[in-house]
Amino acid sequence: MSSAPAGTDTARAVTVSLLALAAVLLCWQGVSWAFQPGGFLFLDELTNIPWQRHFPYADLVHVLPQQVVHDRPTGFVLEYFLYQRFGFRYSPQLACFLLFHFANCILMYVLFRRLGIGAPLTAGCVGLFGVLCTTAQSVTYLGNSFDVLCIFFLLGSTVAILGKRPWHSWLSALLYLLAVRSKETGIVIPVFLTVLVAWRETGAALEWPTARALFRRLWPHYAILAVLGFCYLSLHREQPIPAGNPYHLDFAPATIVKSLGYYLAMLVQREDRATWAPVAIVAVMAVYSLVRRNAGMVFALSAFFLTILPAAALPLHRSPVYTYCPQIFLLLAVCFLLEDGLKSPRLRDTTRNWASVAVSVLFLCYGLAVRTSPYYRFRIEYERNVRAISARTAADVQLKLGNIGHGARVYVNNGTEPPLLMMAGPCYFLKLMRHDDTVTCEMQEPYERLRAEYDRDRHEKYLVDYFKDGSLEVRMQASGAEP
Repeated sequence: MSSAPAGTDTARAVTVSLLALAAVLLCWQGVSWAFQPGGFLFLDELTNIPWQRHFPYADLVHVLPQQVVHDRPTGFVLEYFLYQRFGFRYSPQLACFLLFHFANCILMYVLFRRLGIGAPLTAGCVGLFGVLCTTAQSVTYLGNSFDVLCIFFLLGSTVAILGKRPWHSWLSALLYLLAVRSKETGIVIPVFLTVLVAWRETGAALEWPTARALFRRLWPHYAILAVLGFCYLSLHREQPIPAGNPYHLDFAPATIVKSLGYYLAMLVQREDRATWAPVAIVAVMAVYSLVRRNAGMVFALSAFFLTILPAAALPLHRSPVYTYCPQIFLLLAVCFLLEDGLKSPRLRDTTRNWASVAVSVLFLCYGLAVRTSPYYRFRIEYERNVRAISARTAADVQLKLGNIGHGARVYVNNGTEPPLLMMAGPCYFLKLMRHDDTVTCEMQEPYERLRAEYDRDRHEKYLVDYFKDGSLEVRMQASGAEP
């Protein structure tokens, strides 16, 4: 059997290196815009931080959940650490935060390669993932720490379970626990890990090994799933999420299918259009994977569906950040589909290799087209404007309301303009800036009603006008006296 010419191997190595470099550049292009000067924190990036000046980390960290949603200690610890280190400076916080995103890109590359996807296809997928608009919106919003950390631990757990040593299973289980404590939706991980282990235990065919073989590898995961699942069910019975709440779960098939259509269309920048084509394509891929007994595709599609299912069951609360993890596994499924097509005996090895390079180039070119599209520019400009407006508000709050007293009340006349920085809390930024939770705010009411409340108030009070550019002007103020 003759070996491939040395020149061919060299050309392939150079080509893969160039593809990897292009992927790195695209990943950077997907987030570099967020470092524009003048950005500021807003919404959950502020409210996730304790207002006390010295808040013990021990109060944030606990193993067992204490509520059904928003009990995510790892994300809170990360955001509090970044705030303590950098204060309200967004850019240095973002630089540290993006380390986890780039680690996710590396873990994605490692996972794809460990599962048998060729280096060219993997590089193309990583570059495309890093430059998608959904990715850009997810990883530049520090309030999304829960999703970013959950995916970091989820991918780490998945890579670890592929190891053969006994401690790999324990490491995978530990990372699974951290993933769930980053975001409760990570509880589904053992389900698709079962598919993965079944595939790896039985070879390329989609067959099921003995229950003993699965249990031997995954029993720590099942134990964690049982304990945390019992906790969440108990909390749900004690604190049910009422209908009408944005986080109320609705697992009706119609709701799930409609949400899948929305999120899949979002991945191709078409969520504003009622199209079911992406759902149909994924359904065809699922049927194909079962007919062809392609275990890799079955695993990838099961992981995609299980990671997007919790978001799909939230009809009242949809966000691009919910696609950050599922799109990784959808890209993995596409890779398995392409690899399956390239296995045709009619193709020579050289033809197969260069075909995968060509597909990778197409992925990267599509990513570049996404990055330069009007839709992408609109999303980026919106994010920049929000942060610039918040920065203007923060400057005026510090200048004109920085010396208000303990228990002061602020009445914000914002008209029809939503006061972006002041809405969270409300006025959580003011409380955080002063380390004082006694300050209260009233806003988003007609001026007549707001003025009447201001006149009746006997505390220290401020009536301020909020303008479209985020600036504030103090219209009236009074020291007041307790009645």
